[in-house]
Amino acid sequence: MELAGELGKAVRGSARPVEVLVEVDSGSHRTGVPPHAAGEVGKAAADAGLDVVGVFTFPGHGYGHDAQARERAARDEERTLSEAAQVLRDLGLDVRVVSGGSTPTVGRWQPGEVNELRPGVYVFNDATQLAIGTCGVEDLALVAAATVISVPALDRLCLMSVARSSAPTGRLG
Repeated sequence: MELAGELGKAVRGSARPVEVLVEVDSGSHRTGVPPHAAGEVGKAAADAGLDVVGVFTFPGHGYGHDAQARERAARDEERTLSEAAQVLRDLGLDVRVVSGGSTPTVGRWQPGEVNELRPGVYVFNDATQLAIGTCGVEDLALVAAATVISVPALDRLCLMSVARSSAPTGRLG
C-alpha cells in the first residue's frame, strides 16, 4: 500500500489518470495478494489518486505435466478473480478489467467474469510447453540449432546456427 502512495505522488498532475490493476494470488503463491485483500490495495491506490480499473493474476500453478492440475488452476483463476473483483466493486470501484491467463490454462478458459486473457507464449509455444505436454513438436513456431565454433572469453561464445521453422511451409535449412 505504501508503494501505491508513492506512485500516486510520482504521477500527481499527470495529463490523464494512471490506470492500475491489483494483482491477486490465484494459487501459485508467486506474487499478488489474497483475493480478500484486493480491497485494501485497491483502496490505497484509489486514495493515492490512481485509477483502479480491475484485477489480474497469473495461474502459474497450472505449469506441470498433469492436465487435471491445469484444469484446477484455470478454475482457481476464475474463482479468485471473481472474488477479488467483487471486493473492489463493494468499495465502489469500477472494475473494467478482470485479467488472467497462462499458456497451460488458456485452453481451459470459460466465459464468465474474466474479460482479458494474457496467455504468454501461447501463439509460439516453447520448450517448456513441449516439456509439460501442452503442445507437440509440430506446434513449435521456431526451432534453432546452433554449433559453438569458439569461446573467446568466459562470458562470450560464437555460434554458427541454422534456423528451421516447424511450420509445414517456409521450412529453412
